[in-house]
Amino acid sequence: AEKIVQYLPDCGMVRKHDPPIAKKSHLFITSVREKGYEINGGSSLTLQQSLQKYKDDPNIDALRLMATYTMSLAKYVSSGADEDASVRHYALASDLYTHFTSPIRRYCDVVAHRQLILALEIEKMYLAKKAELEAKKGKDISESEEERVLNSITLEQLEKRDYYIHPAEVEAIADHANTKKQNARKCSDMSLAMFFCQYLKALSKQLGFVAAGNAAQAEQAAKANGTHETIIPAPEGPANPNAIARFQVRCFVTKYNKEERFTLYAPDVALDNELFHNSPTQRWVLDNIFKKETQSFICNWGGKGTKEGKRKLVEAPEAKDKEDGEGADDTKSSKKGGKEPQEDTGRQKQLKAVLRSQKDSDEKEELSLFSCVTATLKVVVRGTMQLEFVVDPPWERPAEVPLIPAVMD
Repeated sequence: AEKIVQYLPDCGMVRKHDPPIAKKSHLFITSVREKGYEINGGSSLTLQQSLQKYKDDPNIDALRLMATYTMSLAKYVSSGADEDASVRHYALASDLYTHFTSPIRRYCDVVAHRQLILALEIEKMYLAKKAELEAKKGKDISESEEERVLNSITLEQLEKRDYYIHPAEVEAIADHANTKKQNARKCSDMSLAMFFCQYLKALSKQLGFVAAGNAAQAEQAAKANGTHETIIPAPEGPANPNAIARFQVRCFVTKYNKEERFTLYAPDVALDNELFHNSPTQRWVLDNIFKKETQSFICNWGGKGTKEGKRKLVEAPEAKDKEDGEGADDTKSSKKGGKEPQEDTGRQKQLKAVLRSQKDSDEKEELSLFSCVTATLKVVVRGTMQLEFVVDPPWERPAEVPLIPAVMD
């Protein structure tokens, strides 16, 4: 990269990696410091050394993932695209860096190969002309004379002139490569997620079990079958093709994205998942609170209520609605606006019933960075097949969660 930029300063194909985003980096460092981790993000070297100190810490995977959240993406650029902008590679702590030795021969690698061949030819011609001039003068030439010698070399004099690419074209190639690389990465991630979902579905069918209906019975069945899933055997006869085993993973809270959502990371399957505080697919009650001062989420799980350990959703009697003033308000609005009041959906009625009937018995939990929970993996289809983490209530989290089988029998 140095040789290319030395002789082709306006059009060298290089790889640029900007430093971490300042705001994100500051939030990461201050957040983990409150949890007892001292991280120095001054450079890529000090960041790596800081993380290395905690290599045996149980939260090291989560720490490393959180550090990557602050990073910018590396990209291809032309060395002369912006004279005022640095092309330094932060992660490698290198002033100049280029892709060159990929076995798949990326096009940017081929461009760099051709530019290096051209740069070496320019250097050879320059050194020959410089030596000839110094021999005539009998002394070393000045820097200004060296520059004149270099500038005297024209493209037409070069044998490999066909390898020259105009700076504007190098920029266009770099932009195109960046777009394709980003799309390929997204495609790879989506492909891995889809095949993992398919694997879980196939594994579930092979096990021939259905989701647990009774926690005690499920635990007994799991022990008897030597499996880690909270499952119960299917009825006698052929396996149910729609049977779904319950797969649980251990997760850590690794990031809060503004105030309405946070990220869970499951190291056992190397996946993270973004959850909304008030997501209807989660099992908590939808009146959760985000505490900005502590960057934590107060999760309301409702009351246990039933033997299965799920919150009890009951319909509220009509009289209760009137006591709370809902009926009176509806009547007033109906008279004033001349419109019939909208009826609550079944789900809304259930949620209101939860908030009323379990207000005093709700079980609440504070989730902050590195909080460890378990989540049940759920395969959903939203345009594409995706994996969703459904956080388990505290009373359904096992002390140990064995790994999901890596292969099928």
